[in-house]
Amino acid sequence: MRRNNSHSMVSRIRQLLQQIQPWHKTKNNEYRLIYELIEEQVEKTPNAIAVELKGSYLTYRELNSRSNQLAWKIRKMGVQPNDIVCIMVKRSLQMFVALLGVLKAGAAFLPVDPDFPEERIVYMVEDSNAKVIISDAEMEYRFLSFKDKVICVDEPDIYDHDTSNLNKVAKASDLAYVIYTSGSTGKPKGVMIEHKSVVNLLYGISDRIPLSEHNVILALTTISFDIFILETLIPLALGLRVAIADENDQKNPKSLCNLIMKSSADILQITPSRLQMLINHNKNLECLKNLKVVMIGGEPLSEVLLEQVKGYTNARIFNMYGPTETTVWSTVADLTQRNSVDIGMPIRNTQIYIINENSKPVTGGAEGELCIGGDGLSRGYLNRPELTAQKFITDLSAFHEKIYRTGDLARWLENGNIECLGRIDNQVKIRGYRIELEEIENCILKFGAVKQAVVTAIDGKESIKYLCAYFVSDDEISVSDLREHLVKSLPNYMLPAYFIRIDSIPQTLNGKIDRKALPPPGLISEQSNQKNHQNAETLKSEDIELKIKEMIRDTVDGITAIEQIDVNNQLTEVGINSITYIKIVVLIEGQFNFEFGEAELNNGRFSIIKELIDYVESMIKN
Repeated sequence: MRRNNSHSMVSRIRQLLQQIQPWHKTKNNEYRLIYELIEEQVEKTPNAIAVELKGSYLTYRELNSRSNQLAWKIRKMGVQPNDIVCIMVKRSLQMFVALLGVLKAGAAFLPVDPDFPEERIVYMVEDSNAKVIISDAEMEYRFLSFKDKVICVDEPDIYDHDTSNLNKVAKASDLAYVIYTSGSTGKPKGVMIEHKSVVNLLYGISDRIPLSEHNVILALTTISFDIFILETLIPLALGLRVAIADENDQKNPKSLCNLIMKSSADILQITPSRLQMLINHNKNLECLKNLKVVMIGGEPLSEVLLEQVKGYTNARIFNMYGPTETTVWSTVADLTQRNSVDIGMPIRNTQIYIINENSKPVTGGAEGELCIGGDGLSRGYLNRPELTAQKFITDLSAFHEKIYRTGDLARWLENGNIECLGRIDNQVKIRGYRIELEEIENCILKFGAVKQAVVTAIDGKESIKYLCAYFVSDDEISVSDLREHLVKSLPNYMLPAYFIRIDSIPQTLNGKIDRKALPPPGLISEQSNQKNHQNAETLKSEDIELKIKEMIRDTVDGITAIEQIDVNNQLTEVGINSITYIKIVVLIEGQFNFEFGEAELNNGRFSIIKELIDYVESMIKN
């Protein structure tokens, strides 16, 4: 009987895949360059607003003209197709001019977040052999060692060049951009994406999600995160208006909610972590009511969060899945009318395979590693031929040359959709047992009062690993009640040793969970966590100072001892930047049970560490 059911399921999957094959086909010679499609949109709607930021804007004609002028300047510096141009500018209208200008010049852009550490920025510029660096007046000083390569987008003489479209020098098979992602070796690796892959994404997304010239999309993501492409190049090629979120909007949930309303944005792409943060920090969420489309991706979406979002908006809700190596998104699931979560079906010209440990396709809903082939596939890793050969393997079918091994665990569902089950490399061993952390997290989320949960494996004494659960809730939760809830569905070896309540889950600028910023159990143990809210106001000044120093030590790379921290040091002197500052703020709020004011959320508010300590003490005592 099982054999018949398995055979029926496989037949059903094949039937469904055959049904969607016609719109999966596009010949490579039909691909255009992504900027050509934007130029065509300029001809259609020259006076429509293309991008806007806090009341300032550029029309499609203005954006096209300025990017043409910049492109002429770049070409005069000798760039060729497949050369790389680094872009590091603040979030501004000029950021879009730079992106389009590089593509029009025939080169590929390398987006760099200004908040990256200096060492990482220099490494990326050198590793990519960037021919040109585009910056602005605020950032130009950071590239003094590359000054002969730098173009400042604020310089007026750039815009004395011809405004007409340039002659095309690149092909669809040439690079459009290179994005660096974290590497297991400790050095980031550059992922190379071609124009045809970006255009395939454009067609694949517009096939499945309603996007038109009448829509306004929010550009919320940091420039160095690949889903930024779906908030910039893709909407511009389709004629949308793009509303830019600045750095404050990215970090402040209330400011972000206000921006969504003021800009009349009706299309939102967002990570689950940032969406949860938005829900946790806003009572009525009026900003979600007028949305027409919400695209959620970058992390696993829980059924609990899906249900929450549906309570605030009637928008169509899509779950998006895809690694950087396959050009942003590879599959899409419409969850608008559903309560269960999966990652849906592949977009056009994309093939999904699920393979076992022997690299053979699995059948009958069995679990295996999710692999992706098709026109969205990256060229590989820049300057990393061995890693490229390891991750991009010979295809299991005769349709494509190679497929990408994602490292994600997945299975086929009976309806032909794909369920993603977590990371293969996120499995941990506790007492010899293999454990998927997502399973524990989902179980915690089913405890009524918990709004958000993250589980990590930590190293205890003698390298013995323990599970630590972090959760967000409005009210105090009895740890014994939570543990009793978990006992009902989890074996003993999957029960966390620590339960830590924090006010919010820390996030990276990309909106993903920042596991490195989670407070270690030694800093907030189960017992101290329960006492913090009762006894914080009785702490002595020296105790507060010590705890904040501990947080700085545990957050900033290079600081290994509290003695290295002088309260009279500038924040920047000890390595505190906008990213690490937010991590420290999260730790402080969780430890002392108060929220920073809007002004104090900016790391420029305090010049020296003592001013930060004095502020915390005043908030506790008052």
